[in-house]
Amino acid sequence: MNQIDELQQLWQDQPAAKPAANAMARIMQKAAQQQRAVRLRHISTMIILGVTIAVLLWFFLRYAGNAGTTFTTGMFMMMGSLLVRVLTEYISFRRFQRLSVLHQLKSFQQELLHFYQWRFRIHTIATPVLYGLYIIGFVLLLPVFYQQFSRGFFAYILVSGFGFLAVFAWRLRKEMQQELKLLTALRQSVRSMDDAD
Repeated sequence: MNQIDELQQLWQDQPAAKPAANAMARIMQKAAQQQRAVRLRHISTMIILGVTIAVLLWFFLRYAGNAGTTFTTGMFMMMGSLLVRVLTEYISFRRFQRLSVLHQLKSFQQELLHFYQWRFRIHTIATPVLYGLYIIGFVLLLPVFYQQFSRGFFAYILVSGFGFLAVFAWRLRKEMQQELKLLTALRQSVRSMDDAD
């Protein structure tokens, strides 16, 4: 929310008689910095999810011979949900790259608004379904873990697995709230610019 306000403030702080070139340069620089930060977030999310998929794949290949169809189903649910999530992050990354800070402020804000509306739909529809599939897959693995590992290691898997899921849910909720605030600010900003025209 502060990012939009800062851009608008820089835009409005330009002298009325002659727009200062340095004010426009500051606006462009700030917008470019924010775009780099968002891109970096997309890339880091894809890397983290990719590493998690690789670990699950290694685990699957190592223990698939000793387990039955429940294990296989659980692993495929976990890996599949993460793979779909990586794909949605990649699509978000590509869509965000198409946004151009060189457009007029109103056009750029409209593009950002559409982008974050799309992200909000992903967070409220696709992500909970994928998260649920991941949890179901993990729960399907628990009987196999119980049989294959010592009681102490099984307890560790329970605590760390559900702990990870809780931390991930908290982080996801925090990210959704942040994007919702940004979406609300963008809607208000676009409305106020429409009213000014």
